[in-house]
Amino acid sequence: MIVLASASPARLALLRSAGLDPKVIVSGVDEDAYSAHSPAALSKVLATAKAEAVASGLEEGLVIGCDSILELDGRPYGKPATREEAVERWRLMRGRTGRLVTGHCVIDVAAGRQVAEVATTVVRFGQPSEEEIAAYAGTDEPLGLAGAFSIEGAAAGSSRASRATTATCWASRSRWCASCSPSWATRSHRSGASLPGMRSVRDFTAGVGFFFQGFGWVARNTRWWLFGLIPALIAFALYAGVLIFFGTNAYTVAEFLTPFADSWGWRELFRTLVGIALFVGGLVLAVLTFAALTLAIGEPFYEKLSAAADPLESEEEQPWWRTLPRSIRDSLVTLFFVLLFTIPLFFLGFVPVVGQTVVPVLGALVSGFFLTVELTTLALERRGLARKQRFALLRANKASALGFGVAVFLLFLVPFVAVIAMPAAVAGAALLVRTRLAPVS
Repeated sequence: MIVLASASPARLALLRSAGLDPKVIVSGVDEDAYSAHSPAALSKVLATAKAEAVASGLEEGLVIGCDSILELDGRPYGKPATREEAVERWRLMRGRTGRLVTGHCVIDVAAGRQVAEVATTVVRFGQPSEEEIAAYAGTDEPLGLAGAFSIEGAAAGSSRASRATTATCWASRSRWCASCSPSWATRSHRSGASLPGMRSVRDFTAGVGFFFQGFGWVARNTRWWLFGLIPALIAFALYAGVLIFFGTNAYTVAEFLTPFADSWGWRELFRTLVGIALFVGGLVLAVLTFAALTLAIGEPFYEKLSAAADPLESEEEQPWWRTLPRSIRDSLVTLFFVLLFTIPLFFLGFVPVVGQTVVPVLGALVSGFFLTVELTTLALERRGLARKQRFALLRANKASALGFGVAVFLLFLVPFVAVIAMPAAVAGAALLVRTRLAPVS
């Protein structure tokens, strides 16, 4: 069974023209919930999301997800919402050249395999008059089309697109259509595991792998590892000083904080327990905030390290004194979310059974995700992504983000290991962004 995860009549017609008769199941994916560093990457992310959403409800079949975006002057343009927007879009496009990027994702549900690619076509628009644009918008055809046009429909005349452009579009789609044939994947016996679960485990493992790739990168570039140790050592020294203070003065601090216990017969035992709680709480807080503080004070160091591991052809470089306030602000925001989740989990840890089984796992997952948020900030900001876009991108790649972050979190539980691992974590995060989250195309 072949399933088309799209309501597009053009894609359905294309598959039928290739001798396929797919079943149409619309994914219902909220496209506004996804973001990427480029229109091409976004089309691939959306095509994959649509295919996975439909595949999650099936036991077998070949699921095809697609998404098209028009790129004009580096900006993405999807479907216009109204006729007025379609008219404005055509006024912007006429006489110009754009790129139609189409992401394709094919999933073999039974075999648990999938492939995703992006096809790009250069589109040259003609010079339709105001009357022609208005007439085309009046057909409502552009409202269901990426970029507000279709080379097969009424826009073929309105856009006055060249025959070469039309041929290129059809050739690109035909190559994709060929890849969707049943011979694309060799069927295997059912493994008993559902595709979404298999993919999540695979992505989680891949996320862990990126952390070790970071270790490999700094091992090959020892100079950068030593360079990245500097802010980590500074942060470690600060935390060590505070913890030593709490360790040697825990009882005094507890005595200062509990004047109400002066008349208690068991005040010494009580204050000893309070002192121990203060030290343990400080240690936990140090583990949770180590990455945030180290990244904040090491902004100029890790900016350079991240750029070395993830070189980009073009990016907007800013002096460190301008990026430092933003780095501190983002670290504080992330820290707020970390504490928002981990403080309740800390108290839930005292609940019998659940506190010793479920809570530690949830704590590692929450802390791991936000560690990934912090560590990928440098590479994602160099791609021009704001904090909201970064969160959306990581949520869309949650399994990979968790795999990477949990691996970092578990190592960061060992104090001095956290110092040694910090440069590798920054490099690994840059490689995760470059290879998985926002690949350079």
